[in-house]
Amino acid sequence: QRAFGVRGFPAGSQEGVRAWGSSLEYRAPLPRMNRAAWPLPLFWQRSAVTLFGDAASAWCPRGAPSAGCPNGGTPQRTLASVGAELLLDVAVDYDTPTRFRGGVAWPVQGGARRATGFFSLGVAF
Repeated sequence: QRAFGVRGFPAGSQEGVRAWGSSLEYRAPLPRMNRAAWPLPLFWQRSAVTLFGDAASAWCPRGAPSAGCPNGGTPQRTLASVGAELLLDVAVDYDTPTRFRGGVAWPVQGGARRATGFFSLGVAF
């Protein structure tokens, strides 16, 4: 459901068999700390502040041969948002960095009008 996610919109906001998506980001690095920040063996490896713009759409064309599409198709509607996020790469014993991402997105097109916060956790690559 999130193959073409737009930050600020819930998963499943649009469905279809045709889709496009795009993101524009400006990422500014924050000062590095290559040592443990406290007595625990947690190492702050990388951090940045990101400003972003996302846009995407998913739709079903008329007569699409798919069980997930209605017979008449669905209209193509663009979802777009802007926002900012903080990225932190933290490692335990300096082995496997884990990326923490948190931020806020403001929808600018597509129906939603309220800012939404988000947080994700995963392995940095």
